[in-house]
Amino acid sequence: MQLEESGFIAATLFIALIALLLVLAARRDARIIREQAQNEAQRVSAEIDLQREEIARKNHALETREDALDSRLVVVTEREANAAHALENVRRKAELVEAELAHVAQLTKEKARQLLLERLEAQEAEEVHNAVVRTAARVERESDAIAKRIVVDALARLSVPTSSEFAIDVFELESEDLKGRIIGKEGRNIRTFEAVAGVDLIIEDSSRTVKVSSFDGERRDVAITALKELLRTGTVTPARIEAEVARARQSLSSRSKDAGYAALESVGVGAISPDLVHLLGRLRFRSSYTQNVLDHSIETAHIAGMIADELGLDSVLARRAGLLHDIGKILTPAQRGSHAALGAKLAQEHGESPEVVNAIAAHHGDGEPATMEAVLVQIADSISAARPGARNDDAANYISRMEHIESEVLSLPGVVAAMVLSAGHQIRVVVAPDQIADNELDAFTDKLAAHLESAVIIPGEMVITVIRERRSSTTIG
Repeated sequence: MQLEESGFIAATLFIALIALLLVLAARRDARIIREQAQNEAQRVSAEIDLQREEIARKNHALETREDALDSRLVVVTEREANAAHALENVRRKAELVEAELAHVAQLTKEKARQLLLERLEAQEAEEVHNAVVRTAARVERESDAIAKRIVVDALARLSVPTSSEFAIDVFELESEDLKGRIIGKEGRNIRTFEAVAGVDLIIEDSSRTVKVSSFDGERRDVAITALKELLRTGTVTPARIEAEVARARQSLSSRSKDAGYAALESVGVGAISPDLVHLLGRLRFRSSYTQNVLDHSIETAHIAGMIADELGLDSVLARRAGLLHDIGKILTPAQRGSHAALGAKLAQEHGESPEVVNAIAAHHGDGEPATMEAVLVQIADSISAARPGARNDDAANYISRMEHIESEVLSLPGVVAAMVLSAGHQIRVVVAPDQIADNELDAFTDKLAAHLESAVIIPGEMVITVIRERRSSTTIG
């Protein structure tokens, strides 16, 4: 009995196992079928997407073709309209020709020939005029490009120092010990130097330089020359300062000639009158809106000469006229008239050629240029003056104001010399001892102060120092 029950249970378990295997097999088949169905669905979906893209592409192509057809339709319509308009013009011209033929038929052979010639001449004149206009426009464009290239090439070859300056020159000291010699005991030397030379000496602790300040270029040159000689000998005393400043003033003319000859050599124009060389060298003490006039003249000569070389003109004449074009500035404001007219007269008196004289006279448009070289001097002068940084209106106004203050001081009777220092805050005035007595100094100083208050704008506080000194010296042996 027990055996039968065991067999039954085993059979049942076997059947259950078979059933489980069948279930697993069915699930596996179902999963495979499901994956196949999903793959098929994805394939069908991809095909549908491709078909949709193809349909969209074809629709876009159709739209593009439709737009192209519309554009062509517009063009065809316009052409039809133009053709109709042209046909109408042809019809009108045919009517005119028929009318002309009818008119010509009534003319004689000679009259018809004359009428034909007149029409041909009119057509040729119009064609020639149009050709001239086109040629002139082309020449203008090409000449403008060539002119720009020539100017740019000339400036690229130009190598001169900047000609813009202000009222300060810097002198380099060899050692820090020299500062003490310049200042002197209790500042005696530097005060004497400033009073005699008419400049301000600015000595800074942080550098080995001495700044010489004055709006007058000649004073700065005299001061630096005297200072160099004092430091070279090593003896700096009030007496030596006065002697060296006086000697530097006496040699100022020689240094100006040296500067003039150096300018001639740098430009390369040959010899000129020694008097003109001296005046040319003195231009280094003149400035126009802070642009050094001698440097500006050299620069103008170089530019004019290089442009003349490019154009095949007389470069020596252009350089010579460019170098001397502002020579008249050395005579203003002492003489009346424009510096161009004064310079032309000066050049003529010293044997310069008529071409150079004309270029000087015409460089500001006061006269007509007689040569192409004179035109080049005008151009070179404008280029040099218009360079960025070459000129400074504010600085020029400052120098003009200092010169105005000095001229007002010198206008009073009895004044021998006047020196404006510290941007107009200090004025040293030397009076003639035979015209102003000691007991008249205070009254004269008050008179000078009142005159300046009425004549110039006082830059804040101004200290006026009037010096009256009588000296007597003799030499024996």
